[in-house]
Amino acid sequence: LGDAHLQTIIAMSNLSEILRSRGKNSEAAPLHEESLTLSRQFLGNEHPDTLSSIHNMGGLQFALGDYHSSEACYR
Repeated sequence: LGDAHLQTIIAMSNLSEILRSRGKNSEAAPLHEESLTLSRQFLGNEHPDTLSSIHNMGGLQFALGDYHSSEACYR
């Protein structure tokens, strides 16, 4: 479907969350960063899927011990 397709972005974000839930945070991080970048680019910062992705990024950063970045996502 291509990088700009909503289903592709959602699938990437979901895969990242699956990796995170299995304790594979370092594998999840680059995939989630890419999906969040695409979501912001193609859906905008206020789209519900982008906001959900930002929330998930906060959880991932917290799990990685990056508390400052995690807090920024949650704010």
